[in-house]
Amino acid sequence: MAKINMKRTVLVTGAGGFIGSHLVDRLYADGHDVTGIGNFAGGSDEHLAGKTDRSRIRFIEADITDSRQLKAEYFHGTDWVFHLAARSGNAKSLAEPFAFHETNVSGTVNVLEAARKANVKKLIYAASSTCYGNARCPTPETAPVAPVSPYGLTKFLGEEYVMHWGQVFRLPVVSLRLYYVYGPKIRPGGSYGALVTMFLNQLLTEGHVTLSGDGSQKRDFTYVADAVDALVTAARSSIFGEIFNAGSGQVSDLKKLAGLLGGRIVHAKPLSGEIMSAYPDLHKIRRILKWKPKTDIITGIAMVLASRDMWEKNPGNAPDRMRDNLKNRQRNSRIRRLKINV
Repeated sequence: MAKINMKRTVLVTGAGGFIGSHLVDRLYADGHDVTGIGNFAGGSDEHLAGKTDRSRIRFIEADITDSRQLKAEYFHGTDWVFHLAARSGNAKSLAEPFAFHETNVSGTVNVLEAARKANVKKLIYAASSTCYGNARCPTPETAPVAPVSPYGLTKFLGEEYVMHWGQVFRLPVVSLRLYYVYGPKIRPGGSYGALVTMFLNQLLTEGHVTLSGDGSQKRDFTYVADAVDALVTAARSSIFGEIFNAGSGQVSDLKKLAGLLGGRIVHAKPLSGEIMSAYPDLHKIRRILKWKPKTDIITGIAMVLASRDMWEKNPGNAPDRMRDNLKNRQRNSRIRRLKINV
């Protein structure tokens, strides 16, 4: 394993996103030189807050789908590239499959090529557990891949390109399949941590949480600091060419999640084809990377609620937008009859 205190030059794609912004904060706090690439709709000032040494951090507005914007100079001299930029959301991908392919597949190839040409020392890819679809649980990395949405498919295809670049071009790569990441800065109505964001939206606008059926569906909810720690651990290690699951190691049903968030619980008719269980086998990442999660869901949700002022001010919590998101998800579920893992 690399020394923890060794300073690195790192680049993060998707730096303006939920997980990406937390990763940038962690890397800066660890003393590294950080370049963040992303779409900073609200500007980069909020991401610079609290970072007094501006010589160690910079943010660049760039679209990974446009190879001309991923200038070689951004990647030169880089030790680690964390590729997090992506379109996310199962339901949304049904309506925009081409856009998801363009970002999650073609965009990934652009990042890989930029990293390869710059002789980057290691690339870490944030993959998605949605590649497994309706798999038997706990799910190991060797389980069959059976995505049920364009989102899950395109994230898996991105991973395939990452591993291929590792094999053919000898680019040192690692892929982490993340499970249901949530935490402070999460956006109600956003795509990450879909169940948490959906429930937060319902609480904001309706004062209750709606559970499908009795709420016995089981999930692994991963606190964002743990997800970030898994990514950093993978980068520090001497391991490459491997795929790992990353989760909390705890199984929670949706009834427990709703109870922790607070508010009244309303039960609705069970959704046809809904995935009842989605949680990983973490033996591989524990054994090889010596990594283990630290935050249980009770502590994690408490920290989300403590940061309520942060997510309440986010424009993504607009009631009309939230209701449109829910209606679209329900309509797509009926029309497509797909087993959407939300």
